[in-house]
Amino acid sequence: FFIPCAVDNNFFIKKKMLYNSKINLIKNELKIVKDDFVIIFPSRFTDRKRPFDLIEAAALLARKNLVLLFVGDGPNKKKMEKLCLQKGVRSIFTGFINQKIISKYYSISDAVAIISEYDASPKSLNEALNFNLPGIISNMVGTAGDLIINEYNGFIVDVGDIKNISCKINKLMDDKKLLKEMGKNSAIIIKKWSLENDA
Repeated sequence: FFIPCAVDNNFFIKKKMLYNSKINLIKNELKIVKDDFVIIFPSRFTDRKRPFDLIEAAALLARKNLVLLFVGDGPNKKKMEKLCLQKGVRSIFTGFINQKIISKYYSISDAVAIISEYDASPKSLNEALNFNLPGIISNMVGTAGDLIINEYNGFIVDVGDIKNISCKINKLMDDKKLLKEMGKNSAIIIKKWSLENDA
């Protein structure tokens, strides 16, 4: 029997519809402009989650319209903020956000990055796919091969491969058609990973 590690997809789809009309307003609040490309990092800021890899990957690109949206908190927050300043990487740190409000940040994002050195089944990946986001996911995320089909709705990268992470970000930023297509494919995949299927 297929028992998917699921979240309440219906809850997040309703939230997506709620925030659709508020995207520009939310972006204005965060000083994000129309042409900015936003990557959400919805993870605790620990070494295991490897947030510094994402900052280093963004720094390699040196693109002024790239924004890293760090949603959460953790012991590495101050070091991450310092590194972003040193590397000239645009970043936003929201602090801890509960499940009811996190949809606000998924709704304004263009892609999700979960690049942990180990993560059995991060529910933030399930959540993000409900917002039609392509993923850049490490090969040590347990559900990577289930929820992300390489080149279909995102990219699976080796842990710590900063150059490849950077390359995949660049690809998504440069190819709007691919970005949109991958986002639609994420929505198709996540439908199967539901509480209804569990029941």
